[in-house]
Amino acid sequence: MRAYFDKLLKPSEQHKQLPFIIPLLISLVSGAVFSFALAPFHWWWLAILSPALLYACLKGRNPKQALFLGWSFGFGLWFVGAFWLYTSIHTYGDTNSFLSVLMIAVMAILMGLFTAVQTWAYRRFFPRNPTDFCPTLGSI
Repeated sequence: MRAYFDKLLKPSEQHKQLPFIIPLLISLVSGAVFSFALAPFHWWWLAILSPALLYACLKGRNPKQALFLGWSFGFGLWFVGAFWLYTSIHTYGDTNSFLSVLMIAVMAILMGLFTAVQTWAYRRFFPRNPTDFCPTLGSI
């Protein structure tokens, strides 16, 4: 038992990363819950937790993986956050439900690319430490 805890506490050993699907789903859900930080729910703490989960998922990932994690976060953010468009497209635009959801999904896919590029650039140019992008914190 002691050997097990000694192995857990050794900081020098490399920890095995989770399979990529787990951080991908975490970033998708964290992007989706970000919308609940805004009106009418006002769960303000989700505005802090959601991006923090994204950056936790980015730790130790290469730029290509970061691109997909950012896209997943952005898709969740825009699909849930802009779902009010469903009422506009379906009710007032007189479009069927499937096509309305499909139009919102396509928009979320395209808008998610903004977050994807941002996370790719973050991991491409600041690969070591999350505080490297901040000159005051990176020197501490």
